[in-house]
Amino acid sequence: MQMVFGANDEKKYYAARDVLIQRFTDWLIENPAGDQLAQGNAELVLDWKWGYSDGDLSLWTLAHFDELLLEWFPRKVMIASDEAEAVLTGLAAFMQFMHESRLMSRRSSSAPSIATHLRQLEPPFRRALSDRSRHGMGKSLFGAMSDLGMTFDPEDPSSIASLMDSFNALSFEERGAILGIDDDDNGTYQPALPRYLNLWVQLIAGIDLPPARAMTAVRRDELSADTTAAEKFALISSFFDRPRKLTKTGNLTIADGLDFAELLDSNGDVRTSHAKIRSSEELPGLGFWFDLAKKCGVIKSLKGTMSSTASSKKRSAADLHERAVAVLLKYGPLAYGGHAQWRNHDVEEVIDGGLPALLAVLFALDGAPIPYSSLLLTTQEIVRESITQNSYKTALYLDSATAELFNELWQLLQQFGAIECIEYSASDDVDPFETPTGDVLDGLIGVPISAANLGAPVPSNVGLILTELGQVVVAPYLASLGMEVPEVGVLTHRPLPELIARVSDWHRSRIKAEFVAWVVANGAELALTELTQLARSADDVQERVAIVELAASLPGQAEHAVRGLLPTKVSGHAMVWLLTHELEQPNDDNMRQAMLASFELLSLRCLGEPDDDIEFLSTITTIFESLPPAEFCELLWRVDELWAGDVLAAVGRLHPDKSVAKQARKAVMQHHTYLANLRK
Repeated sequence: MQMVFGANDEKKYYAARDVLIQRFTDWLIENPAGDQLAQGNAELVLDWKWGYSDGDLSLWTLAHFDELLLEWFPRKVMIASDEAEAVLTGLAAFMQFMHESRLMSRRSSSAPSIATHLRQLEPPFRRALSDRSRHGMGKSLFGAMSDLGMTFDPEDPSSIASLMDSFNALSFEERGAILGIDDDDNGTYQPALPRYLNLWVQLIAGIDLPPARAMTAVRRDELSADTTAAEKFALISSFFDRPRKLTKTGNLTIADGLDFAELLDSNGDVRTSHAKIRSSEELPGLGFWFDLAKKCGVIKSLKGTMSSTASSKKRSAADLHERAVAVLLKYGPLAYGGHAQWRNHDVEEVIDGGLPALLAVLFALDGAPIPYSSLLLTTQEIVRESITQNSYKTALYLDSATAELFNELWQLLQQFGAIECIEYSASDDVDPFETPTGDVLDGLIGVPISAANLGAPVPSNVGLILTELGQVVVAPYLASLGMEVPEVGVLTHRPLPELIARVSDWHRSRIKAEFVAWVVANGAELALTELTQLARSADDVQERVAIVELAASLPGQAEHAVRGLLPTKVSGHAMVWLLTHELEQPNDDNMRQAMLASFELLSLRCLGEPDDDIEFLSTITTIFESLPPAEFCELLWRVDELWAGDVLAAVGRLHPDKSVAKQARKAVMQHHTYLANLRK
């Protein structure tokens, strides 16, 4: 008897399942180890094994039951916690039947160990069933509606349709409460937190976010109207200007469904590839846009027909875009868009659960790209740690599924104008003092990547960025999840040194935005005077760099402001800025100044952190290709700055060449003696 089934073995699977259930029913008559629920639970579990797990009906391990009972059951199955014991008893009976019938493979756990494990799982299983944060959206909806006294027949499509009409008739606040979205004091809605947040939270622990960007309503409307989503909504509205009849299950007729799918995907041969479909909901991609258009009010059903709405035609593109993105971010883009029958729903859930963290990383970079491969590898690692692996869901399988869904996630967000995928490379023209933004990516060569080419494996020079529109959309979303998106202007009426003192704690973009607000309130002349005064006594490396950067941002007087800093302690960094902007002719003196300023920046990597050590050693190796170690040590031990000794000590500690490390340690002692003599 065949016991292993793949995604395309639907008929064979159902035939084998029916045979197994009939044999189990006959076995129960002679072995009343479970009650009448045992048969139904066995059928449910077999469906899970084929549809959500590995498809091997002969393989049953303890890990399978952990995933089934603590993950899938609470999310999908409508049962009360007081039914937990009956479910476990029925499962134990079914496993005993499988064992006695010799249908379990040798790699399975033994029937006695499974029975013991099931008894041990009863307390956590009960808790999981009662924990509404573990419920999927559908289960949350139907459970809450039942609590309100709205009964329905899950086997009757018209009954479910009636229930959904009742749900849609509720206020947005009532619907939000049912779906686990709470109304906070500000009148915004907070999504229920995903269950896989621990690993994602660790990823962004302590992350420092920049302030939200300001955007005019006209600009936002312009950007929203230019998205693929806006184009599709316009096509949908036009298609339903003529009311379309719906089937009893609320779907389009096959003829209208084919026309609709062809409209949305003009490049595909929809009619030829789906000539034998039984329902329009089988058409890929159609269900997603159909549902989203209904949710956003572009179309509505009335008396068995679906038609466009007059109100949506009057709404701005920005308003419609905001509503659509809010739906996706609240319910998870992959889960909301996943209408295919055979999907990796557990992987979907982990990636959707990590979307806040992924967007926070992109938002923190403030428009600068992050390698696509880096984000993908991190996501694959988290998926592997979050999902029970077995003979089918191996690490290789999970990595492949993650890559496919990860790609799908960004393709979807691209259609809403929030994400852009670019090829980038370093350039000699990079301005080290320019904060990267969505519309100014100095030194980055932006080449759009088509959705078809955005797949695994991805070249290492392909990166993701939040677009200008994406920055505006993501800021309130992250704030609604409790992340701090800072406001600008909190130090406007405070002395400027208070702002400079924050450079090691605040995001670079926040420092710059706060400085701009300070200048507007207090004037550029006072700002330059304050910066020059601070530059005369600045000993902290980060403060020195920030002073030059802020002076260079003064409107209309960047060169004058930076030149005024040359007689101060930030002279090296000021010279770097002037040379980079070709405002000085290179010579031995100013190039030495610039080189020492670069080495001073290197001292920020001398703190002994593993990642810092790796980057420090890589940079030093590059430096030694043009500046011999002996000259490097001779240059630095004569510098009247503490940071020079820190850099030499780090070379002595990290360099793999013992002779180079010894030279550096000797130079450290020379530097100590040099500073002591200067102090005397």
